[in-house]
Amino acid sequence: MTILSAIARKENLFSAWSHVNKNPHSYGIDQETIQSFRDSTYSKIGTINHQLRDGNYSFSPLRVYKLEIKGKKPRKLQISTVRDRIVQKAILNVIGNRYSSDFCNCSYGYREGLKIEDAVKRILEYKEQGYFYVLEADIQKFFDTVDKNKLLTMVLSKVKKCKHIDKLIAGVLIVEICNPEALSYPEIQ
Repeated sequence: MTILSAIARKENLFSAWSHVNKNPHSYGIDQETIQSFRDSTYSKIGTINHQLRDGNYSFSPLRVYKLEIKGKKPRKLQISTVRDRIVQKAILNVIGNRYSSDFCNCSYGYREGLKIEDAVKRILEYKEQGYFYVLEADIQKFFDTVDKNKLLTMVLSKVKKCKHIDKLIAGVLIVEICNPEALSYPEIQ
């Protein structure tokens, strides 16, 4: 079975849908909500399956949403369509384990099967061993500033060369933003 056919398998797409279906509060540029996707899930998964198998699935631009929290600087969220989130999760389901060896044992973010509780448990173990400090780190605006071509090259180095897979993964990493005017906003005083 090729990587593309594994990603396109309906069982994988439905598994991805069950993950995406847990967060019903956002929608992409196409305005399709989780509920409206849910109303015709089988037909929409079938369409995604065909587009993936035929090698002509394309990602929609991201919708930018400005999240305003009182007393804090607004934060921009870049939101994929429901169908794009399903395809992204389907890709991750198939190729994600190829990258697990690249993560440090102390890294808990975006790791399959690891939760906040696991990080807290590890911290408590370190405390019992006599350690005093905890470092939480995040790279500010990583996805806004990362060299996406270099990242794409690194990601593709772990998968068998196939023009459809290369195009699909590139589509995830190099997606355009549909409303760039939402990206700039004044500082909150």
